[in-house]
Amino acid sequence: MDFPYITVTDFVKHQKRQRKLPWVRFGIYNPNNPNYVLYPLGLVDSGSGLTFITHELGEQLGLDIIGKVK
Repeated sequence: MDFPYITVTDFVKHQKRQRKLPWVRFGIYNPNNPNYVLYPLGLVDSGSGLTFITHELGEQLGLDIIGKVK
């Protein structure tokens, strides 16, 4: 698959660095309320074995995340 590359700025050891990385917009939703969908921008990592979203996104979806993380 081809993905658009977006210029990303980060700071390594307080030094500004810009790189072009592959990003994709995707939709996630709360199965209890599928009418509410968030479309964040995610970094494409074709070698990733696990995927995580932040707790803030979970809260925005209305998910009860308290006590679910182990």
